This record gives sequence, C-alpha cells and structure tokens, in this order.
Amino acid sequence: MRWGLVGTGPWARMVHAPSLSGHADGRLVAIWGRDAEKRDSFARDFDVQSSESLEDLLDSVDAVSLAVAPSAQADIAQRALACGRHLLLEKPVSTDAVVVQRLADDIPSDVMATVFLTRLFDPVRAAWLCDSIGRGYDHADVEWVSSSLTPGSPYADSQWRKAPGGIIWDLMPHVLSQIVPVLGEIVDADMTDWPERNGKCGRLRHDGGATTDLRMTLKASPDQRAEWIRFSGPDGDSVSPAQALNFVQAHASAVHAVECRTQLEDDPLLRVTTVASAVTPTRIMSALAAAGHWALGKEQ
Repeated sequence: MRWGLVGTGPWARMVHAPSLSGHADGRLVAIWGRDAEKRDSFARDFDVQSSESLEDLLDSVDAVSLAVAPSAQADIAQRALACGRHLLLEKPVSTDAVVVQRLADDIPSDVMATVFLTRLFDPVRAAWLCDSIGRGYDHADVEWVSSSLTPGSPYADSQWRKAPGGIIWDLMPHVLSQIVPVLGEIVDADMTDWPERNGKCGRLRHDGGATTDLRMTLKASPDQRAEWIRFSGPDGDSVSPAQALNFVQAHASAVHAVECRTQLEDDPLLRVTTVASAVTPTRIMSALAAAGHWALGKEQ
C-alpha cells in the first residue's frame, strides 16, 4: 500500500514516519500538515512528497496514518473514508462519542480502519495481556507516571494534553484498552485528584464485580517515569512486563494489521482497536473529564 502521513508533530516524526519508511510492505509516499514549513522540512527528511493539501495527499495514497490532535482527527478521517482510504487512527479518536459513532458507522465494508493503541500492538505486552485473560483476576492496580508535560519533553507544548481533562484523554485510552479485555466492561467510574503527583486517581468498577484502582500523572520528572499494571485474584497476581516498548515496532504491527486486513473483531485484544469499540470509552472519558463520575446508563 502507498501510505500518506497527516501530521508533523513529534509523534509523527519519531514513530509514524520511521515505521512507515522502514516497513516491509507499505511505503510512505506523502506527508501533509497545516504548517507548510514543517511539512516541507519533514518531507525532505524522509524523502517523500510534501502535499499542498489534504486532497492532494488523498489522491496519491491508498491508506492514511493520522498523527493529529483529537479535535482535528475525525474530520480528516471522514474525508479519507469518503475517498475509500484505509485508516490508522490515533487515540483518542475524538472527545465526542457522537462523532466517534458517526465515524464508525461511515466506514465502508471494504475499508480497513484501526486505532493505534500502542500496548496492544507490542508483542511482549500483548502476549502478557492474552495470557491474563480468563485467569480469574478480579482487581487491577494501575500506575502511570509520565513526564509528557514536564519542561523539556517533546510534548510539553501539546495544547490538548494541557487542557482540562487532557490527562484523561491522553492516558485512559491505554488503560482501558488493557484492563477491559481482562476484567470486563466498565459499568461505573470515579476520578479525583492525586495531589502528591499533580495528577488524577480513580476507581473503576467492571461488569461482574472486578475493580481497578488507577493513579496517573503527566507532570513527573523524567527519572520518576513508571508505567505498570498488576492484575490480582484468588489464585495469585501478575505484573505487566518491565521491558520498554518499541513504539516504532508497535506502529509497524498496526500498519501490518491494516495491510493484511486483519479481522480485528476476532482477536481478544485487537477487537478493542476498532473505531466502534472506541464509542463507550469516549463516553466514559468525557464524563470523567467533565464531572469525575460515569455510570452505565447515566452518562452526564
């Protein structure tokens, strides 16, 4: 497939472009972003076409990898779908569940679309999660200490992460994508401040009675960074692998899923990477970002 990349930020430069440039099957042929100077520099660095408009990019590719802010992503994705282009989206798909549902409904049957939830495309983490399914775990303890908004981070100026609720939109898609396949769907959730780390903490309740305790921040120093999940139950517990994720490799795996038209719904993990599967998490995150509470059937 001929791939186009939309976005010129650090995530596009550090992950999307290297993945697509070095992929065995797909190849990066064009880049588009609103900032012409950044776009042209990016195109020179990766020896691809600098498209002057989104329409120009869509005319020259078979598939599109999106690395843009949530507020812009759904509209661009809709325009790509209208041209019959396959899609690799970022999380969150949007901060509006109605928009996510509309996008899911508009995906043609012959078009492949998936959400790049990094941990599910990492072979080591995915193997651990698959092994955790069906083991009778009834609790998860999750801690996510990130330095994304600390001065010096490539994402320190990310406006959507800095906005109220940004921590929820940035980190909870990853959390939910890993705990739901193991513990079940969320039926109730509460979120409060975590003052010790200038972050958020919460309690999530799952269908069937399992619970998750969550602590997360985007404002730690680089030496404090940590990310782990511990599943526990009557027969013991299991902690997520300590091995660092290779994000370029994970993105390449997501590209491969699109290239091969993987039946995502048939996979116990990848089924949560469909656009339709993002609708309920978006409702949950929207309520938590606005009011700190969500309950099934009582969306705020």
